[in-house]
Amino acid sequence: MPNWSAIEASFLRQPHAQQLGELAASLARLNSWSQKSAIRELVPILLSESLL
Repeated sequence: MPNWSAIEASFLRQPHAQQLGELAASLARLNSWSQKSAIRELVPILLSESLL
């Protein structure tokens, strides 16, 4: 399981523009991965990270 506290701390140290870029990239990956059955198990993890 990912270390959500470390991920959150790292994210919050970034400038807001970079945070938005990271979120946009994560959502684009989520969209792409949700359509591929081979990596569908990663979707909940990426979604949890994006919600954080």
